[in-house]
Amino acid sequence: MKIKYAIMLCFLVIAMFPTAAFAFNFRSIEKTSLGVKFARDESIGQMRARFVSSVDDNSCYSVNSAIRKIYYDDDFFMLGLGIAGEILPFSSTPRLLHHVNRHFPFEFLERVNDELLYAAYKIQSEDMVYYKYLFFRLLENHTPSKQESWILTGQTFTISQPLSFADFSSIQVGSTMSDVAKIEPLATARRPFRYLNDYIPPRVTESWNHITGEYEEIIIPSPEIIEYTDYFYLTDGILQISFRKPNDPKVEFIVTNIDFKSGFNVPILGDASRFSEIEAKILPKDFPDSLIRAES
Repeated sequence: MKIKYAIMLCFLVIAMFPTAAFAFNFRSIEKTSLGVKFARDESIGQMRARFVSSVDDNSCYSVNSAIRKIYYDDDFFMLGLGIAGEILPFSSTPRLLHHVNRHFPFEFLERVNDELLYAAYKIQSEDMVYYKYLFFRLLENHTPSKQESWILTGQTFTISQPLSFADFSSIQVGSTMSDVAKIEPLATARRPFRYLNDYIPPRVTESWNHITGEYEEIIIPSPEIIEYTDYFYLTDGILQISFRKPNDPKVEFIVTNIDFKSGFNVPILGDASRFSEIEAKILPKDFPDSLIRAES
């Protein structure tokens, strides 16, 4: 009986102070083969200092020197990311900083300002190695102990090399996916349905028929058109390119729209906040040095 009441008391405390159960306040850091594992009561600044000290040349602390473990881009789908890296309003994994670290141990963190920071990961896709950047926003503090809590926010970006808008000067409406890929090879690696040879087949599902009292098989036909928008994080802003093609594996994607915005403001989606957007600024030193081809 005492155990039963103790369990009920625990649930009551969590219900009354939900953020207390997820507060992120470090005490010590234990290095592992996969990155860094955190305990409690150490600041973000102290944590970053530990990362810097692990690099051979502390003056060159950047994604190029600090990150060793390689992931596959599909590993991050559990965070509920859209095709273009948007933070969708649902996820199978909590998005607080220490939850993300539990699944993807950090090797690199950098502050943008007092309320924003980013983590970076090395990714391999097809024949390329590139970097993925995740931004975390400081939550307004509602815990009695004034502990810091950070949550995944804005949009994630993947970058293979430092490019500017001028590098895309030859791209216009009507250009092909191959034309874009000659400038940024990630264009082909990020396209949806690439594993289906750029074709969406018909789908079969079931629906309950209330009249017959049985499940009925329903065939959902293939769409006639496939279209999507990709985002390219550049040194001078964010470039959006929209692609479209018939649902035919023999036909290549064509550029249908180009929109470049200088600066790095991105909207916050599915994240209750007093802010409508964040300035997702990646420091110049944290761009990849150059395009890396994966070893075969």
